[in-house]
Amino acid sequence: MKPPADDVAQPSTAESGTDAFVTPEPRVKLEAGARILAQSLEPHGFTFALVATGKGSGGHFAEGEFRRDDRRLEFHFRQSLGLVRYHVGAHSASHASYMEALGVAGQTRYPSASDDPLEGFRHLASDIHQFVQDFVTADASVLRRAAALEKKAVKAEQLTPYDCSAISSTHNS
Repeated sequence: MKPPADDVAQPSTAESGTDAFVTPEPRVKLEAGARILAQSLEPHGFTFALVATGKGSGGHFAEGEFRRDDRRLEFHFRQSLGLVRYHVGAHSASHASYMEALGVAGQTRYPSASDDPLEGFRHLASDIHQFVQDFVTADASVLRRAAALEKKAVKAEQLTPYDCSAISSTHNS
């Protein structure tokens, strides 16, 4: 049996066991974006995995991550690259919080507005290459500090960790 074509709706992994079908577009774009990110991460032992696809209240989505040991770079896609979180062990921080802790929030390229759905991945790859050695090759001490600051902000603002990109006021306004 040949694999299904990319332009045919596929069963949702998030809704398995139902008759729900989703467009493959977010999955296809996420996988194309992962190939862009792989250039910065695979040389350091990270591997990509598609985590989920489905349809939620905001429409069709796909979620993927790059992993190495206790580190993960989590990213979500709908019409463009959305949520990006860095994880090390039990600690995690949004891209915005991490860039702020690194002291480079005003210099980053991601997030950005573009009509090209893959542009966000190119900009994230640039940020990873330029700023994220702490996560990719070092001890992730700055990421741990960003996670602790974000956790404190979450408690103070009564937000979820996934809301933290909204509380970073210095990022590409």
